[in-house]
Amino acid sequence: MGASAGRQIKQRWGRFRTWRAAPLALAVGAALTCPRAWAGDWQVTPRLTLGQIYTDNVTLAPNGKAKWDLFSQITPGLSLHGKGGRVSADVHYEMQNYVSVRTRDHDSTSSRLQATGRAELARQWLYLDASGGITQQYISPQERISLSNIYVNGNRTNTYTYSLSPYLKHNFGGYVDSLLRYRYSQVMYGSSQIANTQRQTVDARLTSGVRFGPLSWSLDYYNDDQQRAATSNVKFEHANANIGYRMLPGLSLLAQAGYENNHYETTRTNVVNGSYWGVGLGWKPNRHFSARALKGNRFETARVTITPTVRTSLSATYQKRTVGLNPGNTWSGTFALRTRHTSWEAQYFEDTTTVQQLALEQRDFFVRVDPVTLKPVPYSTSGPYVLLQPTFLGLTNDVLVRKIARGSVGIRTARTGIRFSVFDERRAYQTSGEEQKTKGVNGSWSWRFATRTSSVLTSGWQRTHYSTSSSSSAFWYTEETIARRIAPRLTGDVNYRHISRTSGAVGGGYDANQISFTLTMYF
Repeated sequence: MGASAGRQIKQRWGRFRTWRAAPLALAVGAALTCPRAWAGDWQVTPRLTLGQIYTDNVTLAPNGKAKWDLFSQITPGLSLHGKGGRVSADVHYEMQNYVSVRTRDHDSTSSRLQATGRAELARQWLYLDASGGITQQYISPQERISLSNIYVNGNRTNTYTYSLSPYLKHNFGGYVDSLLRYRYSQVMYGSSQIANTQRQTVDARLTSGVRFGPLSWSLDYYNDDQQRAATSNVKFEHANANIGYRMLPGLSLLAQAGYENNHYETTRTNVVNGSYWGVGLGWKPNRHFSARALKGNRFETARVTITPTVRTSLSATYQKRTVGLNPGNTWSGTFALRTRHTSWEAQYFEDTTTVQQLALEQRDFFVRVDPVTLKPVPYSTSGPYVLLQPTFLGLTNDVLVRKIARGSVGIRTARTGIRFSVFDERRAYQTSGEEQKTKGVNGSWSWRFATRTSSVLTSGWQRTHYSTSSSSSAFWYTEETIARRIAPRLTGDVNYRHISRTSGAVGGGYDANQISFTLTMYF
């Protein structure tokens, strides 16, 4: 796909008009030419990973037709992390090269990039955020899928993203907090089955400060314009105003009004645009409890928030609207509890989005976390990590309405970390009429059984039902990794992974085993 992908990228870049790029280039130039902005602690770490990987089913063929292969892995990489007086950046890049001992047709090269940066161009006024990414994504969730780029299945493509976002943010003497943000971003694919997309968003907010006393107010405007090649465009736009007046200690009079203007193709319920308003009351008797409820024209909502301790929080929101995105009765909620050795989390939400939007926001793809702290780690990080189970969306130009419930519990000690999570996701595709129901579980156990040696055991399972074909598929994996720090700048690990898929489609099921030995050197 190299030559054709390169031509597609050049074509998309050619549409980046000068009038859009000029102010962003000036802002970047201002940050780069200011020596004081860069003064700070910066670390650049080159690395090289060498390894051998064996699999008994390189093409993910049905049982009885599997073929083995052995790959030599050569993966150079680079990490940059730093924070200056007014600039910060976090960049991780690696180029995965797999060389087959059986046939050159199985050789592959793929890049992965995770990059973010921020600059303060004018102190307490003007800022610039930037990000970029390269990753691989599955084209169809109903075809052959795996958790590695070594497999030859024709169901994977490159995804390229970047984003530039200048914004003004300032507090006007305790009277008003202001934000005016513009974001230009692009997502480009190596596959013609999904549209390359230019996305422009405008986010403007004004919020009253403490000097307004018992009166509080806010004004919000958001516009998301997604221009997509060779398919229909998508537009999400809304504006709302909120006002509150504290009549008595803990009791406030509330009012809200807004306008919705959304446009996208759908064969389901028509998109309803227009205005709405509501009035109600807010009650906050202490810092541990708050509640609010509003009711009015085409709109009603209620929200309760409970924070009994600094480490515990619970919130639930109900909303009913006949206008805008996700009309009807919708719910959302979060729960979080932290103790010395445990963390508990639960979440439910509903949203309307696109695959391109999720790619630009870097959400809902492969997530790797530290097995003890449970914090995300970049792809370039060596050593033990936990791969949280992904939900395979595939590539589509449809607008998705999703309902997602998920929860997790983690237990941490000085030498061990245990995590267990569950999820249930319902997706309604607005043009094709497809409905998908996916549910799954994921668990991991990490154990540092020696000073420089750790073990991580991970397993996960998920099942998806497809309405249009009335079929289901299930995906299960388990893997064990033992990692050791051999020297201060040298690590090694041994990994075994088994994946299994069952499917109602003929030839859709398969099993694969993978064993790898790798060494990573840091320079």
